[in-house]
Amino acid sequence: MLLIEQLKRKELFTKAEMNIVDYILHHAQEVVKLNIGELSLRTYSSTASIVRVCKKTGVLGFSELKLKLASEMNSFSLIDKRLDPDMPFTEINDRKTIIQDVLNLQYQALTDTYSSLDIDSIWKAAEIIDRHDIVYLYGRGESLLPLKSFGADLN
Repeated sequence: MLLIEQLKRKELFTKAEMNIVDYILHHAQEVVKLNIGELSLRTYSSTASIVRVCKKTGVLGFSELKLKLASEMNSFSLIDKRLDPDMPFTEINDRKTIIQDVLNLQYQALTDTYSSLDIDSIWKAAEIIDRHDIVYLYGRGESLLPLKSFGADLN
C-alpha cells in the first residue's frame, strides 16, 4: 500500500500522531527536506511520536518515510493533485477536464502499481521461470489475459 494511503488511515493514529500526519500530508514537499528535529518543532511533537507514525505506516524510520514520500510525489508529477478513483469528477467539470482526469487516473494507477513493485522479487521469479523447461501457470478471469503473453494454452 502506498505511504500516502497509509497516512490517510486515521484509525491507525492517536490524536497527537494525527497532528504529525496532517502536517506531512499538507506539506509533503517541505517534509522531504526536513530532518526529524525540524519536523518535531513544526508539529509541536516529540521525535518519538514521529518515529511511531513511521512504524505505523510500515517504514523503519523518518529517513525511509521521506524517501517513500519523495518517490510517491515524484510518481505524481504529471498531475497537480491525486484524484479519488471513486469520485474523480464533479458536475461542474467540463469535457476537457473529464478527459484529462481519465488520463490522470490511468497514470495514477500505473504509478501506484510501479511504486508497489518489488523489482528484486520479479527478477528472481523471471530467473526461476527461465531456468525451467516446463512452467505451469494458473489464472482465472482477467488474469488469463496476461497468460497469453507467455504463449500459454488456455484450453
